Amino acid sequence: MDFLVTLILISISLTAGYLINQFTDSLKKFISVPFIGSFLFISFLLLFEFLFKWEVSIPYPLERTLVTVFILTIGYEIGLKWNFTYLKQLFFLTLVSSILILILYTVSLVFPVDLRLYIGGFMFAWNNELITEIVPQHMIEEFTFWARIEMVIVFLGTPLFLSWLNKKIDGEETSNKRKDKNIPFKEVNVTTICIIVGTSIGIVFVKNFILLDAIPFIFDFVIALGIGFLYGFLQKQKNKKTHSSMTIKFAGTIGLYGFIIIEIGRIVHLTWDFMNYSILTLLFVKTIIIGIIVYFLASLFLSHLRKNEFLVAIAAGWTFILNTPVTCMHAMRTVVDRYGPAELILIVPPVILWLINYLHVYIAQMFPIL
Repeated sequence: MDFLVTLILISISLTAGYLINQFTDSLKKFISVPFIGSFLFISFLLLFEFLFKWEVSIPYPLERTLVTVFILTIGYEIGLKWNFTYLKQLFFLTLVSSILILILYTVSLVFPVDLRLYIGGFMFAWNNELITEIVPQHMIEEFTFWARIEMVIVFLGTPLFLSWLNKKIDGEETSNKRKDKNIPFKEVNVTTICIIVGTSIGIVFVKNFILLDAIPFIFDFVIALGIGFLYGFLQKQKNKKTHSSMTIKFAGTIGLYGFIIIEIGRIVHLTWDFMNYSILTLLFVKTIIIGIIVYFLASLFLSHLRKNEFLVAIAAGWTFILNTPVTCMHAMRTVVDRYGPAELILIVPPVILWLINYLHVYIAQMFPIL
């Protein structure tokens, strides 16, 4: 029952978020569809809990299916664009990410031991499996609490940060607005949607109920990335862009938006025993400082990029340095929805969702926090 209720609530939240976005033009303020949808979803969960005394449990398989759908479509687009330049960009981003992690852990050494968990690189593009590898067992529950608090801080701060960046870049908040934002429902192929969802469900089932943790960091969405890439690459070799490309992108959008809403909605079920206002203040300050540093570094080294690419680069750097990939994907997609496609949105996911985990574990072992 929780699965069905969650699915219905997400559908309502997404639809309402889309309609609100259309009528209010909220994207002008970098307030995205999933941003609105997350608030609605949280409101529904609280309504069920306090009015109906029903704590809706968010089903793990639903969350995994949504993110797998999204990454499957990202893999397809990567396959279509795959070339040596992309490979070099992938290597470069992985290298830069590793250096950033190393710097974060090094800087944390000047802080007291009990604060290094929040200052160092532990929250860098974190996921549950990574946490079990780099955070001491007795500290995992507390760390997870603060990692999710930081996730909400970054998520809520994204519209403010992007609006500030937009003004800093050209001083005109409404310039270069994207015009093709309407979802082309008439072009969506139901059969293709069913194939994508069915494939994603199959991947989630096989990975989480059969293969389990056979290979470190080979998540269900990593398998989906490979399958999507293979399909897209084969289409590229045939020099053929299928009529279902629009449908594939549409499915990816819905998967991403749904995943974002679920992840942010989990804040409702947090246990607040670890709340500490000193740490909360520290996270706020860290969020602001990292944002300023990323902006100035990007201004020095990436000023040659077009505006949308420049904004995506800063948004990506700010979010994945601070927290989980879901905040990164939300920030990048918000910029893309506002200004149009950016190649970086296809380079970041393989790195922050997968490749960087292996290097992160190795680097973290060099900096014990106890």
